[in-house]
Amino acid sequence: MDVISQIAKSSYYTNSYSSPYSSSYTASDDAAGALVGGLAIGMWIFLIIFAIFAIGAGVVTIIGQWKLYKKAGKDGYIALIPVYNVIAEMEMAGMPIYFWFLNYCSFIPWIGWIGTLAFLIWKDINLAKSFGKSAGTGVLLAFFPYIMYPVLGFGKAQYIGPQYKK
Repeated sequence: MDVISQIAKSSYYTNSYSSPYSSSYTASDDAAGALVGGLAIGMWIFLIIFAIFAIGAGVVTIIGQWKLYKKAGKDGYIALIPVYNVIAEMEMAGMPIYFWFLNYCSFIPWIGWIGTLAFLIWKDINLAKSFGKSAGTGVLLAFFPYIMYPVLGFGKAQYIGPQYKK
């Protein structure tokens, strides 16, 4: 029994190490935890504000599209149908319908997102011209749809159709 008790006593961990160097630095786990907690709370606040903005911008865009489609003589609910709303905008702009796949070609090598962006700008310029607006309005429509769809939908712009090409 004496050997077992000596092994048990010797296996008990004690910190008997003392450094030959002296330091006045003391790490505070409370400060580090508070910093990480504050950053996490800040991140969640940012994400919530961003989500509210994104949802609001989406709703405003859909309402503007709804009014835009009504001005063009189409049903407003088309704004809620993901692929068909692009086809409807292409019809309003007088573009060939078989180009609709260009709006979703970001996965194709060598075309990617640049081709998708170029098609989006081209489509929106033609759409703006169909409402009697300039190419600048079409570029703004491509980059700020949550502002420009309501401007076209609720504004004084009248749908003249693709006759502007003639």
